[in-house]
Amino acid sequence: MIRLSEPTLLGREMQYLEECIQSGWVSAEGGFVRRLEEELASYHGRGMLATATSSGTAALQLALLTMGLRPGELVVVPALSFLATVNPVIHMGGEPVILDVEPDSLGLSPEALLDYIRRDTIQRGGAVFDRTTGRRVFGVIAVHIYGIPCRIEELRSITRDYGLVLIEDNAEALGATVGTTPTGGFGDASIISFNGNKAITGGGGGMLLSRHTGVVTDAACWANHCRPSSASEPEDYGFNLRMSNLQAAVALAQFEQRDRIFATRRQHHAHYRLKLEQQGLRLLEGYQQDNASYWLHAVIFDQLVNLDALRNELERRGVQSRRMFRPFHRTQIYSRFSRGECPIADHAYQSVLALPSSSHLKLADLDAVCDTLKGALETAEVQKVSA
Repeated sequence: MIRLSEPTLLGREMQYLEECIQSGWVSAEGGFVRRLEEELASYHGRGMLATATSSGTAALQLALLTMGLRPGELVVVPALSFLATVNPVIHMGGEPVILDVEPDSLGLSPEALLDYIRRDTIQRGGAVFDRTTGRRVFGVIAVHIYGIPCRIEELRSITRDYGLVLIEDNAEALGATVGTTPTGGFGDASIISFNGNKAITGGGGGMLLSRHTGVVTDAACWANHCRPSSASEPEDYGFNLRMSNLQAAVALAQFEQRDRIFATRRQHHAHYRLKLEQQGLRLLEGYQQDNASYWLHAVIFDQLVNLDALRNELERRGVQSRRMFRPFHRTQIYSRFSRGECPIADHAYQSVLALPSSSHLKLADLDAVCDTLKGALETAEVQKVSA
């Protein structure tokens, strides 16, 4: 089986884990946590600070908390993303506003955001309020899907014009850049995931980054039961959302191999592009001026096929794949947060399929994937498109 996204562990992972075990520092207090924070902060630019968390989801929850989201306030989110983008908004007492994505990157559409602000909100006292509910619009979560940067500069310009908080969900896009600036370096705060299927993994864990010192120090405090130090009295009813030293050790060893990992993924993307173009297919690529990190390589079908049947056929032939996230407005529990139709997100769900993307795959493996895809597409069941 050629799997979708497996870790590639070729650096000092074992050495660092042995250091943790020999030292006895396996929990959140170990030195690898601090080293990883420093490395990620430095990588994302001057003035950036970072605090490690138990997951990317935890980092997003802490970002919303420390940036000042209050119960009942609204947060704009794209219709396409993993559910971890929306759940922290709800858990923190906010309410998501689901808007459509744009076709090139499948990130939040700046046009849809601007249209919502101009049509459905009013500005009063330097704040933005929803016309229908009267609730304040807190901010925007911008997601970089599959390692492909969204139109983050335009989204940042809009949020600054209207005084909205911008949080970058960079869970899937560590290593991507816009110009020379890494994704995660544009928002008021940003988050990273080190989940086991990510290009850079710790087997789990996440990171919150910001140039606002108070955001990072407050987040670190909240993540540690609201204790500024292990000897301190709690200042509030906090959480335990810390990364372990073991996770940080693996993530640091992975991050040391970042140049090799991301170069390989860009090489793989170019190879997939060439092979699939020969079959009349194209890849999700984003913008030419952006340097994507390609967590997942995804093929776009201009002619609709039965994607569920295709996935099953690929699996039967030894190739794992995955459909695009189901758009939030098409799910039972999130659909009530939608603000109208999201046709681009709907089309992406019907036409995008992620292919095996692990960094350790050989070019021969990619050729096998493409050949298997070609054969699977020719089967009768795949060509029958469900209503």
